Amino acid sequence: MGGLGIRKEWRKTVRPSPGIAGLFPIFVTRLSEDSVEVNLARIDLPRLARLVDALERGPGVVKVRRIRLATRNDDPSLVDVTLQVATWQLKT
Repeated sequence: MGGLGIRKEWRKTVRPSPGIAGLFPIFVTRLSEDSVEVNLARIDLPRLARLVDALERGPGVVKVRRIRLATRNDDPSLVDVTLQVATWQLKT
């Protein structure tokens, strides 16, 4: 994540997230989804917007599926954010 401008102190956790099996059964047989939940602390909104843009416009099929924001009490110009990021590949 260093190439996307995410400093080490912002990263809190990254963990696997459940996929879309059952929602789109026709596509699930041909596609494989990997999804992670990323927690970032003390990030400003312009940098978050650049991160989401870079993720979704980068190589491969990547989508930010969910964003949860919480304004910080100690600095209202910063937020803590949880992103659910998914990517898909054709099964081989």
